[in-house]
Amino acid sequence: MWLNQRSFIGAVTALSLLSSANGRAISRRDDFCPESDLVNDNGDHWDGSPSQLFESTFHLAEQQAEQQKVSPKWLRILPLGASITRGLKSTPEDGYRKSLREHLKSLGHNVNMVGSHVNKDGSMQDGEHEGVAGARIDQVYHNMDASSTTKPNIYLINAGTNDCQQNYKKMEGTIDRLNDLLTKAWDKSKKSTIILSTLTPSYNGEGPNKRVNDLNKKIRDLVKKLKDQKRRIVLAEMNDGFLSKKDMNADGIHPTNDGYKKMAAVWTTAILKARQEKLLQEPENTGKSDDMVTTSES
Repeated sequence: MWLNQRSFIGAVTALSLLSSANGRAISRRDDFCPESDLVNDNGDHWDGSPSQLFESTFHLAEQQAEQQKVSPKWLRILPLGASITRGLKSTPEDGYRKSLREHLKSLGHNVNMVGSHVNKDGSMQDGEHEGVAGARIDQVYHNMDASSTTKPNIYLINAGTNDCQQNYKKMEGTIDRLNDLLTKAWDKSKKSTIILSTLTPSYNGEGPNKRVNDLNKKIRDLVKKLKDQKRRIVLAEMNDGFLSKKDMNADGIHPTNDGYKKMAAVWTTAILKARQEKLLQEPENTGKSDDMVTTSES
């Protein structure tokens, strides 16, 4: 087998990029992951062929599915955050959410995205989310109330970029406000697992990016602390070099379409880790079917 858990993220991204609408071919394996990641059990490197990558990726997916027969029947996912959660600057405006949904469906999961917003410029039928452009962590805390009845079993939380951009309260208490947000999420949905991401790089100035890096260190520490407390949480690492400047739009803050695809791969890997650690539970019964098609717009 060519891929292991560590390199799965690169393979998922490669598949996304290979199938991107603009048809751009991927000619270098380090476009999506380091060369050292793509090695089989015999120490041989990937030869660069998409067919081999597809075969290996889905072999891994089947193996993981076999190992995790207790997976929830439904993944009811609430994407929670600000403009990056919304998918701002992506075309169509699906952000990471459409690619993520497709990845999870290909791995055998039933997926229901929930939230109070659906983008008019998006292409998803199941495109609900709770991403409000410009929202800081304290505002995301209150925005969550609009989705309080959805009872997700997975929260995808990406919050804090606007705190860093605004240098809100000189960043004092930011990690405490994030911890309060997580606590509220668990309180609102007792069977939920939180996938908390570090923040993507900011390339619009040294000040904002320094604040991003400083907050990311605290986010990693917070996840470790909560895991030690046996909370259902997994880190999605968005700032380890996998997303680079070429993956960001001209504003230096929002990802390009390919950047969002990379985010989808990171989220997918984190959800698979949660599944592997048996953190995922069946969602609560809300009286609404999870296979209903979303029709609302905002």
